[in-house]
Amino acid sequence: MKKFKNQYPDYKSYLNDDYVMNEVPHKLITSLTSIYIEGVNRKVSNYSGIGRLDYDSVMRNIVNKVAEYAYTDLTQNWGGDYLIQDLRRNISELGQLPSFSRIMDSISDLAFNTFDSYITDDLNELFETVGFGYRLTENQEEPWIIINPNIGTSVKIDTIAELTQKLCKQTTDHILQAKEQLKKAENPRARKDAIRDCLSAMEALMKHITNTKDVAGANNLMVKASEVWGPKVIVTDGHKLWKIFHEDYSDIRHGNSDISNINIEEARYFIDRILIYVDYISKIALKELS
Repeated sequence: MKKFKNQYPDYKSYLNDDYVMNEVPHKLITSLTSIYIEGVNRKVSNYSGIGRLDYDSVMRNIVNKVAEYAYTDLTQNWGGDYLIQDLRRNISELGQLPSFSRIMDSISDLAFNTFDSYITDDLNELFETVGFGYRLTENQEEPWIIINPNIGTSVKIDTIAELTQKLCKQTTDHILQAKEQLKKAENPRARKDAIRDCLSAMEALMKHITNTKDVAGANNLMVKASEVWGPKVIVTDGHKLWKIFHEDYSDIRHGNSDISNINIEEARYFIDRILIYVDYISKIALKELS
């Protein structure tokens, strides 16, 4: 399992504006105890191995695992009530650590290696409630994903949306829809929807600023007017992307989630390319209008 600081080495530079990105909300820490207790209950009740899984043994293991991350003493207690008190105390001490990445590692380690993913959905719901900028994924090797749409992309989505608002409202609306989908980027369907919204934004803009009926027509007009739109190698990138998703990822354009598979890194790459292109042609169009 990759350590949090290895997955996001620049996390300390992230801003805590729209989402909490490098601080642990107090509500998150205080809610972990109840989620971990429920996780123990699920693990014990769902056990299907030889013999039985002892509740106190599982709880004691959780308490001591948290203690290790919190740099505190291991428990010497047995019995549910005592162990729950120890768990609450250890989680509180964990929350007081100055190391954000260590707290994140403790959560992902417990979620995957101790709770066997029984509490992943509960944790993600908690993260959403407290405005946390991360979610746990289904990939144990890279357990965390950033859901802040302005981190992980080369361009700021809000900036592009504001820019295009001066040209084409339909484009702006699609970009803002993509932003909402990127908040759920751990979900494969949401990733595809975000790409589709960005493609639709690009299509609407290309047609609007060239007064043409389709992307191919807009591309041809811009290529011919290179003195306005610039080098062909840049101008044709929008049409190239359009063809890629019509030929190689046709399900993304038509809403079928069962054909192609696109991971988070690939989705962010394509979204970057599309929005960089939208930014490029928007600035030229606005310059021509002024």
